[in-house]
Amino acid sequence: MRVGLLGGGVIARLFLEQRGDAEIVAIAGRSEASRGKALAREFGVPFVVGVERLAAARPEIVIEAASHDAVRESVEALLTKGIAVIVLSGGALADAPTASITPSRMRMPASGSSVAGVKARATWRRAVAMDEEVS
Repeated sequence: MRVGLLGGGVIARLFLEQRGDAEIVAIAGRSEASRGKALAREFGVPFVVGVERLAAARPEIVIEAASHDAVRESVEALLTKGIAVIVLSGGALADAPTASITPSRMRMPASGSSVAGVKARATWRRAVAMDEEVS
């Protein structure tokens, strides 16, 4: 599975150390001064600045391991591009700017042959159906 990391702190390091056969396509930071740049160099992974460059690396999924600000600034853009996101800073989803991010406002993740992709699409369909029932 092609994985992107948003953030370069302790959680990103732990994921890189335990990544198994996941292909890390990029670590994204907000600037060239990001801690993620050194982490990327250490693990031999590309470093990019910004969510657009991260999306251009074509991850199937992005793990947000940064901050509430990163969730507010990046998650909706990734989801609308059909890139699945695992949000680790979950409290950010209760904040007013991100509370409006609902499955029905985003595209379903792109098709893929992986088992994870099939599960993600099935989960997506259920989430959209539940969101439409509530709306």
